[in-house]
Amino acid sequence: MHRLYLEKYENEVFQALQRGEDAKPKVTYDFYNRSFVLNQNISFGSPRSDTCHTCDRLQNLMLAELDPESKKALQTEKELHIRKSEMFYRKLKEVTALSKED
Repeated sequence: MHRLYLEKYENEVFQALQRGEDAKPKVTYDFYNRSFVLNQNISFGSPRSDTCHTCDRLQNLMLAELDPESKKALQTEKELHIRKSEMFYRKLKEVTALSKED
């Protein structure tokens, strides 16, 4: 967002930074970030958990599906997908632990 601010309001500084030149903007990133945190209570960061594309797709299809049989088939497919992913991560942990020992 700070980059968008620079591009719109301090275009000369933005262009200089894009070229790799040393330029000092009027509003620094730290000031911009502090303003958002204190005034708007907006935080920056990554989400704590994430879902895969397949899980999201199946969930959206289930929500939109009206036919109970189709909905049940989608739910079964999602459960199978989740079980496969759990088995993968369990195997990954085992292999990681084994590689640390070996």
